[in-house]
Amino acid sequence: MKRWSWLPSCTISATCSRRTTTVKWPAAVLRPYVSERTYWVIRQHGLFQTYYYAHHMGGDRNARDRYIDHPWYQDAVDFCHRWDQPSFDPDYDTLTLEFFEPAVRRVFAREPFSAGREQP
Repeated sequence: MKRWSWLPSCTISATCSRRTTTVKWPAAVLRPYVSERTYWVIRQHGLFQTYYYAHHMGGDRNARDRYIDHPWYQDAVDFCHRWDQPSFDPDYDTLTLEFFEPAVRRVFAREPFSAGREQP
C-alpha cells in the first residue's frame, strides 16, 4: 500500500469524522472515488480505532479481530496505527489541511466509479 494513496482519504475521513460520530458517512462520500479496499478501511476504521481506547472504558480492544481473516484487515490496522491514532496526540507534528487540498481535489476530480467503469 502506497502511503500517498491514503492521504486524501485520511484527510476527508478525519474532516468528516469531526462533524459526525460515524465513520460510515465519510466512507459513503469517498466510495465512488476510491478503491473498494480504501472504502472498506475507511468504513471499518472506527471499530479498528477502538483498539487504542476500548479497554480503558471496559470494552474489548480486540473487537476488530472479528475481521482478522478479511484480506484488508492488516490495511485497517496499519491505517489506524500509522495515521489515525497519531492524529489524537496534541504534540504530533501535523500538516495543515491546506497541504492536503491538492490531493483531495484530485480524488474528487476523478470520474466517479460506476458499474461500467473500473475502480481507481
